[in-house]
Amino acid sequence: MNICCLLCGGYGCIKLFVVNNYTLYRCIRCNFIFVFPVPQEGILSSFYKKFDYNNPEIAEKIIRNDAKRSLSIINKFIKIGSMLDMGCGRGYLLDEAKKIGWKVHGVDYSKNVVKYAREVLALDVEEADIVKFKTNKKYDAVVINHPRLNP
Repeated sequence: MNICCLLCGGYGCIKLFVVNNYTLYRCIRCNFIFVFPVPQEGILSSFYKKFDYNNPEIAEKIIRNDAKRSLSIINKFIKIGSMLDMGCGRGYLLDEAKKIGWKVHGVDYSKNVVKYAREVLALDVEEADIVKFKTNKKYDAVVINHPRLNP
């Protein structure tokens, strides 16, 4: 099966591993790592139901555990350097990345979560729409993990 990269549109992706019916691929052209097939809306909805946003302590624990798992995968393929998290939320993934040596920067649309990331976690995060966000900075890793795109 010849998979097209979801980021650059290139062909020639390397299969990394399979979990359930989802395969993690790395594009040989741009090094983007992605899941294929893209989970359907119903699957994503059931995934997000486990997050109890009315109980911030439980949500934080779940997100931090997921962040640690994601970072363990990222660190297998990319040397620790600079990281941009698009749709960073409260910054839990960035905080976990910073703890292990990454230089981190985050972008999120929500003023409240940006404020939390800056003031509580002391992270370099800016308020912006990730669809319209532009930068001239180069990053070793760009993470787009569970984004909620705003119209």
